[in-house]
Amino acid sequence: MIFTCCSAPASAALVALLFVAVSIGASFLTPERSVATRTFMSPVVFHFSTLLIISLIAMVPSHTALSLAIGITLVAVAWLAYTTVVHVALKLSD
Repeated sequence: MIFTCCSAPASAALVALLFVAVSIGASFLTPERSVATRTFMSPVVFHFSTLLIISLIAMVPSHTALSLAIGITLVAVAWLAYTTVVHVALKLSD
């Protein structure tokens, strides 16, 4: 019950953060800047989502220390892979 009660507001907060990020960047959303906008917004969405996923993993009441460590490690590996892809794409676009 606690997991459900905490995950809904956390998801709503993520949507609100993304709305703020898009609102701040709205003046930059032009066809000429589409690549730069995608390069900026994609990591923002990914990092906010990563924080939400780690928080939800940590809130699951039935975790053992091992299952919690495995869950967080899997998220960290996915984050590292995504960050590597973004860095390579940025290097190739220069």
